[in-house]
Amino acid sequence: TGGAVYGTPTVIASTIVGNSATLAADGISGGTLAGSIHTDSCAAAVTSTGWNITTSWCVLVATGDRTVTAEELPVVGPLADNGGPTATMVPTAAILDGIPSGTPLRCDATTGADQRGIARPVGAGCDSGSVEQ
Repeated sequence: TGGAVYGTPTVIASTIVGNSATLAADGISGGTLAGSIHTDSCAAAVTSTGWNITTSWCVLVATGDRTVTAEELPVVGPLADNGGPTATMVPTAAILDGIPSGTPLRCDATTGADQRGIARPVGAGCDSGSVEQ
């Protein structure tokens, strides 16, 4: 079972950090991650379609997946008003532009706006997670 996400959803361009639970996986229990930031643990049932930022508590190995070290944390700023209708966590400089421009379904003409409504990409590539910096 998972504390932040339970079941088998497909999680795309999302940020899941800072969760805790007294469960087998405090972050996500199953499903698929794509282009997301996830620094909590995950169950072995979690799969990846690529371009995720994770920690050693949730190692994924698809194209573009990156496991950050404890020294690189945090990879997002605090929950704050960064524009848009909801509070967000802005990615740090160390993980910006990690998805190359032109990557199908992650950083191409089909890629939608971030959580704040800002078009992707802003820089040379797209950022993993829910906020484009």
